[in-house]
Amino acid sequence: MASSMEVECYLLSSNPDAPNSPLPVIHYRNVLPEPRNEESVTEFLTRNRWEKRGTWGHIPIRHFHPNSHECYGIFSGHSTLLIGKINEGTGQEISVSTGDVIVLPAGTAHSCLESSEDYRYIGVYPEPQDTNVHGI
Repeated sequence: MASSMEVECYLLSSNPDAPNSPLPVIHYRNVLPEPRNEESVTEFLTRNRWEKRGTWGHIPIRHFHPNSHECYGIFSGHSTLLIGKINEGTGQEISVSTGDVIVLPAGTAHSCLESSEDYRYIGVYPEPQDTNVHGI
């Protein structure tokens, strides 16, 4: 893990397209342990009853999960995420890169605006939760 932790929090208002959440989006920069690969990130993020639900890259579809928090562990590349906005309202752009962790509270709209070709992350969710997708 990195020797110093940089944490950013984003509070988002609800809007006509997405409820967002009164809880903040939390972005930890450069906190994942080395080596940064799918296996090590999965082991790190699933230690505390968070369940891996997949490995993804660039997802441009704006959406939210109404009943489950979501956490990304980025093990390759970089991306610019848009949080808090589907069609209307204001959103926040966040740059994420290898080694970052981002926690999205239930109801938070999110998508990728642009990503490097090697952008990959795992998604983990609190156990046991079903995830739904709303928006688009």
